[in-house]
Amino acid sequence: MKVLQSSVFRAICSIAVGAMLIKNPDSTVKGITIAIGLLFLVSGVISCVAYFNARLHSAENEVYDVDGKLLVGGKPMFPVVGLGSVILGFVLALMPGAFVTSLMYVLGGYTAAWFAEPVSCTHPGS
Repeated sequence: MKVLQSSVFRAICSIAVGAMLIKNPDSTVKGITIAIGLLFLVSGVISCVAYFNARLHSAENEVYDVDGKLLVGGKPMFPVVGLGSVILGFVLALMPGAFVTSLMYVLGGYTAAWFAEPVSCTHPGS
């Protein structure tokens, strides 16, 4: 596991990805987008499975105080972030081209709005 945290290993991976981006930019971006989508999908599925497992066993793990008030336990909250990760993972994995194209338009519009020169409403000489 220490090999994955090594700065030399990370540098070699970065050089390899950079070389692939130079040689085949379109297919490399598509592959990286699919890989990121699969990571989001796996993370979201694990979160949702953990939620349903905790929900099934929620009655077993309840702790009450001497007055009968519930201290620990109850039903867990629904994993909204996990569901969002599943949806984003599906979008990235199944439609990488459409996602990259729409992201380019969003970033282009944001950049254009950021660097747009403000319009002056004053008349010369007033």
